[in-house]
Amino acid sequence: MRTAHGILLVAMAAGLAGCGPGPKGDPGPPGPQGPEGEAGPVGPAGPPGPPGAPGPQGQQGPPGPILRVVRSDCLGGDCTVACNGNGVLVSAYCGPTRKPATFVG
Repeated sequence: MRTAHGILLVAMAAGLAGCGPGPKGDPGPPGPQGPEGEAGPVGPAGPPGPPGAPGPQGQQGPPGPILRVVRSDCLGGDCTVACNGNGVLVSAYCGPTRKPATFVG
């Protein structure tokens, strides 16, 4: 019986040794898409783009602060100078010696 098993084993081995890959068949349909992977690292910034077109002209702004210098030659002694309604007096003096002015109401 051992001889029969040996002969059978040699015959099967010889039969399998002659087998090789067969002819390649047609490819099958593609499988389902897999899950989305993680995002990669951020790449370097690209070059700056061209300048855009100029925008429309804006509205005119409010008038800026106005500096108003008022001078009054008061040789008679009694002299009055007044500010506009929205004006603020910053400094005042009288005469070439710059005597302090008297502020009334």
